[in-house]
Amino acid sequence: MTRTEDDVLALEADMIREEIHRELWCLAPLLAMFFSLLLVPSYRDKRGCVAASVAAVVACMAFSRCVLARTEGAAVLPYAVLNSIVKHAARSFVHLVWLWNHNDDTFTRLIMLFIAPVGSAHQSRQGSFKVYMAVHFALTLFRFRDEPLETAAPWIVAVLVQIHVLFDISALKQRSEERTFELYSVQKNTCALAIEAVRNIVTCFCDASAELSADLTLLGDSPTLSTLLGRQATKDKAFEDFIHFGDKDEYRKFAGELTPQMVQAREEDPEEQNPKRPKRRMQVRSMLLHLVDSYSVPLRANVFHAYIEDPKGEPVLIVGINEAWKPPEVKSKNRPQSTSRSRSASLGQVDVGTGRLQPTSPLYPKGDEHLLTAELGARRASLGAGGPRRRRGDSPRPAETRALTPRAYAGRLAGSNAGG
Repeated sequence: MTRTEDDVLALEADMIREEIHRELWCLAPLLAMFFSLLLVPSYRDKRGCVAASVAAVVACMAFSRCVLARTEGAAVLPYAVLNSIVKHAARSFVHLVWLWNHNDDTFTRLIMLFIAPVGSAHQSRQGSFKVYMAVHFALTLFRFRDEPLETAAPWIVAVLVQIHVLFDISALKQRSEERTFELYSVQKNTCALAIEAVRNIVTCFCDASAELSADLTLLGDSPTLSTLLGRQATKDKAFEDFIHFGDKDEYRKFAGELTPQMVQAREEDPEEQNPKRPKRRMQVRSMLLHLVDSYSVPLRANVFHAYIEDPKGEPVLIVGINEAWKPPEVKSKNRPQSTSRSRSASLGQVDVGTGRLQPTSPLYPKGDEHLLTAELGARRASLGAGGPRRRRGDSPRPAETRALTPRAYAGRLAGSNAGG
């Protein structure tokens, strides 16, 4: 059985449970009516039939409550057939009791001939509905067996017309349910196709990709992200762990506009409550972030977020990462090249303690000064804990065999030159 078929069965089970709930509300007024007949003086000699009717209605309500309480999901489907048989049998039993003991009572005759069959239309999808209609018509003929034709004909014709109308309603209801299941299947397939298309586009055009849950944790392992940063990107790991300290606050604000909590807040907005305004089930946004590799070297990257909701409203957040770069600056041909001058300038921009370039070097652009402030605070905390941290502990490669990234290699080379 495919996943779509399972979803259709789940939808059918939900519809059946809703029908059973509606039947309970419909039986409540009927139960109150039979209880009120006990207080009517003219029904004192009919209290036995009234008590039998009350017992039948209570039994139906108790059985429905038991079905709802003891079944979950698609398990309600076989019990729905049994529930409809119990309801139709109770209607036929009450009809027979009043027919046999008080056939001349006009009020109960109207209830048994016209009101009870209308209530049975709730179980019209089950085969027992046709059996009940046949039994109902047979009891109607038996009721008027001793009455003259001019008296019985109007009642019998009215019952026949009602049966014909109820069968038409049953057919319309069945076709409506079939169309509902078809539309639901199409919606599920379309949503799955859209999610797969976004996933393929992100995988094809981005350096790394990952799928996040509503709380921004990885739904599964991401080999591409692990390769890009040289760190372990395993399931249930927070995506914020890969972001530089200086960008985390900005990213939290950015991600807040994509999470289900913000979607719910927008739905509470009066403009979102407008029925003419289409609801946004998909959003695509991007931002520039600094990710941190296994050597804590910031990596400028464009991070793309595609937020999609499936038919059940469950969020799917697909993230694509592209390393950001700038074209090299065009130098003037008339300007003399001085290797020693450029080397001395770069040496003056190296932190001797850590071997990293300061935010004024080409590898650490001037627009990223806020990262230096965040790193200074993290460095002080690490020194207080027992020394600087040279490499991250979530790198999948051992320390002696792990290759340096280009940025880390440039920093170490500059630091060695400065020490010499």
